[in-house]
Amino acid sequence: VKWDFDGSEAELESSDVEAKYGNSFFDAEVVEVAEDGKVKIKWGHDGSEADLDPSDVKAKAKEEDDTPPAELKEGDKVEAKFEDKFHDAEVVVPQTEDGKVKIKWGFDGSEAEVAPDEVKVKPEAPPEPPEKLLVIGFLRPRLEVELRTLNRIEAKAAGHCAANPKASFDGPGVGISVMELNTSDGTLGRLIGKGGSMKTKIVNVSGCSLEYMGKDTDLKLAYVLGTGEERARTCALLDLLQHSVDFRTRATELPAALQ
Repeated sequence: VKWDFDGSEAELESSDVEAKYGNSFFDAEVVEVAEDGKVKIKWGHDGSEADLDPSDVKAKAKEEDDTPPAELKEGDKVEAKFEDKFHDAEVVVPQTEDGKVKIKWGFDGSEAEVAPDEVKVKPEAPPEPPEKLLVIGFLRPRLEVELRTLNRIEAKAAGHCAANPKASFDGPGVGISVMELNTSDGTLGRLIGKGGSMKTKIVNVSGCSLEYMGKDTDLKLAYVLGTGEERARTCALLDLLQHSVDFRTRATELPAALQ
């Protein structure tokens, strides 16, 4: 094509257009623009080509979007039209008395009222790709690093482990078992203890590594790292403690894993 504003030329991808045949316009594709100004098109219905005057070729009309506009709320991040371009803005008042949207421009913080059709919800930024952590070593130390890392992530983003649960390993070897906790009072206080004292006792008795995930969410999980026997002891202890009333139980009532 040859640009009108400076006379320079550029090569563009062919695009779908509508071309005139008789008294109607039909789907077509631009093949090339000749030196004499004629536009060679390929008809969509049969693939044949034809040379037409530029006035007989027009851009295909965009299909109207029947999706209703999103309901705006105060504080929404949007893009609003200023002159002929859209710029970042924030909704101050979703609908004023005269039916406009009051926004605050991102570039200078000033406020303005614009028509609703000049405001569009800002598309969400795609999530950043997850970082990869390379851990080298023997199995148990590697799992220890994984457990500590998951615990750190959970502390920074509560509910992460509930939304992305790790598959529980139930084999006899070293692995991480995931146990759902259902304490009688809905908290993990009795399983953690003052200053973490109860958790330390559980670890010392069972020989496992233990971390609680989802302390502040509805789904609370225990991640238990150890051999099959160690994990069985830990899970039995957790089950016993979370449902006991006064932490006292007779020897005959102990689960087999603890006897």
